[in-house]
Amino acid sequence: MSPDNGIEIQGNYRRTYSDIQALDRALVLGDLAAARTAFAHLQKDSPHIAQALSHDPFPGKTPPLRALQSLSRSLLIGNLDLAKRAFHRFHLVFSR
Repeated sequence: MSPDNGIEIQGNYRRTYSDIQALDRALVLGDLAAARTAFAHLQKDSPHIAQALSHDPFPGKTPPLRALQSLSRSLLIGNLDLAKRAFHRFHLVFSR
């Protein structure tokens, strides 16, 4: 791994973490516009997440993917309660 590649990976991780924090804050505050913006940034900064959301090549969806897809749909239709629950499920998977 070149030093530049390591810096890029670290920068992507920091942006992704920041995006997740911004999404969490927006959902806690009930700010749908900010939640949508944070989720858009998360997808932009994490191409793997965006790709997984755009098509699911696997027949069995994993719990994190189901939660992200539910979060995406909830934000799209403007249902903050469902978005909060989906984000909570997504967060639980990664906090174990």
